[in-house]
Amino acid sequence: MTTCSHCHSLKIVKNGKSYYGKQNYKCRYCCRQAVERAPEKLYGGNELLKSLLLERVSLHAMARNL
Repeated sequence: MTTCSHCHSLKIVKNGKSYYGKQNYKCRYCCRQAVERAPEKLYGGNELLKSLLLERVSLHAMARNL
């Protein structure tokens, strides 16, 4: 986590751990807290499934394609 997700300030500090064990950060400028998330994949394995759902393909055809 390099910037605050709310105000985009560079002044963030570690602020303990969350209940799930992830590092918690606090912005010194806006005093908001955030947990660092893993970056989202641009092309995940579910892209084909999403495109088939958008095209309203039948369930039988989806199973055959996947």
